[in-house]
Amino acid sequence: MHLYLIRHGEAVSVETDPSRPLSEAGRSQVYKLAGFLRGSEINIDEIWVSDKLRAKQTAEMIAKETSVKKVLEKSGLSPNDHIVDILEAVYRSDKDIAIVGHLPFLSKLLSQILTSNEDYDIVKFDEAGAVCLQRGEIEWQISWVVSPVSLA
Repeated sequence: MHLYLIRHGEAVSVETDPSRPLSEAGRSQVYKLAGFLRGSEINIDEIWVSDKLRAKQTAEMIAKETSVKKVLEKSGLSPNDHIVDILEAVYRSDKDIAIVGHLPFLSKLLSQILTSNEDYDIVKFDEAGAVCLQRGEIEWQISWVVSPVSLA
């Protein structure tokens, strides 16, 4: 099983638009990431996404570019939500899942999976950055980390 943790692309400010859609720079970031994912020929069975517009737009762009058919809006993926419910759902699943979300949620989830302590800050998630985790027989490992800056 693979778990892809993906931070949404850059969003416009709340003053510009309270719904905070992706900015033009954010769309460009996500397009680069989606191209990398498509070129890597990874398999994603489903994308879990928060209800925030910037995350939905990121997930939709990635789904389109990688031909993922199942995008599921899940509660519990907002920036400051507790990770417990999503963590349990990940452990119950045998699918390759991408979670498109926010900080600090993604950082806490990653830290809990790898160290059993959500307070460690293991990876810096850039906007439209992604971490691929692979579940082995006993533990999880980081397979790769990518950000739009490294894809330029």
